[in-house]
Amino acid sequence: MNSNDDEGLELHVSLPGEQWQPSSGNDADALHAICEDCQRDRTLNGTVAFCEAEPEDYCEIIGRSYRGPVNEWRRMPDGSIKCMAFLPMDAPAPRCNGTLELF
Repeated sequence: MNSNDDEGLELHVSLPGEQWQPSSGNDADALHAICEDCQRDRTLNGTVAFCEAEPEDYCEIIGRSYRGPVNEWRRMPDGSIKCMAFLPMDAPAPRCNGTLELF
């Protein structure tokens, strides 16, 4: 098992494409293009200014990528790069499956 199993997507899930890790400035540009439309990083999507950001405003997937490959980033068969945890800006916020209904 991978050392990142306790964080992110479980490895027993069959994911499309192959695992991808940015390796150059051009790769980082591709990643930024994906992340700027995602709810998970409020500094990249522009909803929080970098100078005012709190730790919870940053995407934990990007943070984990500095320690090694992350399972969520995939190179698809057509060559495009996708994040399997992408959450569009207009989608409802994710909900923890362990949270009970209060009302």
